[in-house]
Amino acid sequence: MSSICRFSDVVPPNFYGEIAKTTEGCHVLAEKGHVARFARIARDYSADIEDDSKILQLKSVLWALVS
Repeated sequence: MSSICRFSDVVPPNFYGEIAKTTEGCHVLAEKGHVARFARIARDYSADIEDDSKILQLKSVLWALVS
């Protein structure tokens, strides 16, 4: 398996907080749809508390959204 981080992997939580501090970073996040995807994951997975992988992804996107 490649050591390159895929989008589905857990991203360091401070990454999105740092990129969102700049206007350019906010534009990149909006253009790439990351925030919309995270919000969709939070909405869709919040009721599925039985699946450990979904819980981990939900925690990750919630952390990124509030950073």
